[in-house]
Amino acid sequence: MTRAELEHVLRAAAAITGHDEIVVVGTQAILGQYPEAPSELRVSKEADIYTPSDPATDTLIEGALGEGSKFHETYDYYADGVGPGTAKLPEGWEDRVIEISNENTRGARGKCLEIHDLAISKYYAGREKDLRFTRHLAEYGLTKPRILEERLGRTPIEESERDRIRKKARKDFEDVRRIRPIGDRIRRHGAGTAGNVRGRVDREGVITLVWKSEDEGIPSTDLGQVYTGREMALAMMYGGAVKPDEIPQWERNLEKERQEQMIQAQQKAVEITR
Repeated sequence: MTRAELEHVLRAAAAITGHDEIVVVGTQAILGQYPEAPSELRVSKEADIYTPSDPATDTLIEGALGEGSKFHETYDYYADGVGPGTAKLPEGWEDRVIEISNENTRGARGKCLEIHDLAISKYYAGREKDLRFTRHLAEYGLTKPRILEERLGRTPIEESERDRIRKKARKDFEDVRRIRPIGDRIRRHGAGTAGNVRGRVDREGVITLVWKSEDEGIPSTDLGQVYTGREMALAMMYGGAVKPDEIPQWERNLEKERQEQMIQAQQKAVEITR
């Protein structure tokens, strides 16, 4: 979904329900704060919305704008009419919403969750697609550990749930902290002598990123290790060599190449030990 498409949904929802204020709580709420968010964060074609002054309009929204509706068939995106309790949110979230209101919404005021409030709701939901979304938020630097921890402490949930979310969020940020320095090294080398980055795969599938200068007199430099094609693509993004929207295609290409190199490394190990 794009920002313009979300604005269209808001405009249509206001016309259908007769209510100008509409809360956006699903993943596409990101379009309030980040209208040009990376495409990986905008894969959903639905906008989860409700009218706070009359939550009972969820059925009306679902029927007129929901999945399988004429609206959906015509535009290939749709609204999901939800209730105020759909998303588990930190206290005070209402004061942090980002409003969308312009000519395209025609008077409708979309109240989109702030990114950390949105992240907490997705960590809590805990489905695979939710955790993929929160991981991407961390990878692209859109969420901050300190703010997430503070918001988590203000979310009315069981302590066991709080611990689960904390552990998952910490893992996401630990992975980012491991990969980002490699991107910094790529950037530094890229600003020096002409050259490029290569990935050397061992038989276990671990990728060692290597800077190879075009000057034959300059030795190669190991930049660090990553474990998947995606991590390599992210390191390239942090190094300024890949744009965020190019990550999925880079990931697919690099993962295929990694698998091929790993098979070759394993075959070579077998030959050596014969």
